[in-house]
Amino acid sequence: MRILSISNTPHDPDQGSGYVITGYVEGLRERGHQVDAYGREDWCWTELRRGRRYVYPLMLAYFGLQHWQPQTYDLIELWGGTSWFLAVYLRWRDVDAPIVHHSNGIEQHREQVQRESASRAIQSARWFQWNLSRLHDWGLHAVYAIVTVGSYDVPFLTERQYVAEERLFAIDNPLPDLFLERDVQYERPKRIGFCGDWSRRKAPPVLVLDVAEFLRAHPDWVFSIVGVGDIDVAQQFPDDVRGQVEVIPFLDRRELVDWYHRLAIFVLPSIYESFGLVMAEAMACGAALVATGVGFAYELEHEEEALILSEPQSPRLCEALDTLAEDDALRRRIARNGYERVQDLRWDDAVDQLEQIYTSLAEDHSESTASTI
Repeated sequence: MRILSISNTPHDPDQGSGYVITGYVEGLRERGHQVDAYGREDWCWTELRRGRRYVYPLMLAYFGLQHWQPQTYDLIELWGGTSWFLAVYLRWRDVDAPIVHHSNGIEQHREQVQRESASRAIQSARWFQWNLSRLHDWGLHAVYAIVTVGSYDVPFLTERQYVAEERLFAIDNPLPDLFLERDVQYERPKRIGFCGDWSRRKAPPVLVLDVAEFLRAHPDWVFSIVGVGDIDVAQQFPDDVRGQVEVIPFLDRRELVDWYHRLAIFVLPSIYESFGLVMAEAMACGAALVATGVGFAYELEHEEEALILSEPQSPRLCEALDTLAEDDALRRRIARNGYERVQDLRWDDAVDQLEQIYTSLAEDHSESTASTI
């Protein structure tokens, strides 16, 4: 099978979406498929500080049209909302290959969740930014099928009826091999962890307020924050608990594994996640998860595989932390069940699923096209 793949993010295997995209590209190539894959480093000829939401779709579309030729590919894979304009144009051109939107996050769903959030601290977009949901809608209506990186976005996509339900698929993101089948001990230091960017989508006001309240009541606990770069996050915490807050700007993947193993609890009270791979990573290393029911946590059983917060809002996070700190048997049970839950997140299985989906879509599209001639 010949596949043209264009993504909205760089093909950096050490970073979020880049890790997922390059993993699928390599997996399909290993199975003998020709995959011409391009990331932002290929189509973005200049980095913009402003206006990226408006200009980048045009850049990506221009690049895509230079690389697509009739009867060259069996399937066209587009990653991310930035590809909306290219999808619309290719549909208008009536290309001879199925167009698949492989989602690393549904922008319209994120916008809706943020608008409906009870937390006023979490804003959708700045006042001067246009809501591009309608344009992204056009992009999804233009494609033949949608593949998501987890089941959280599926009800939203089903309700919107972008594609026929039988052409809507979900494949959970796989974990790197070094996270699987690890020797895990559940006797842990009194440490809470958070990993990721310190963006509004992660509800930092809730993290600061609730974790500070917890640390104040539990002076023998530590809050460790990883992956925030050069942001001075510790200064956002009150003076009386700042000594219990540890900030590590960056860890490579192997260092991150060791860090997870030193956590009793991992927290991610996000307003929206397409998947949230850090949750699965923490669970694979034996940390008990406290998270809102978004992304991967949408699939987890409350009080068995995680403590699920109904909203990223105070004092729910503090209450959940209190519960686990005071009930070690519950923490251990959640950590153990969580560890077992993620052992099936394997690359071979995920690539097998994607290969079967793409093969079927290419065959179905070819048959339907032939029947109309």
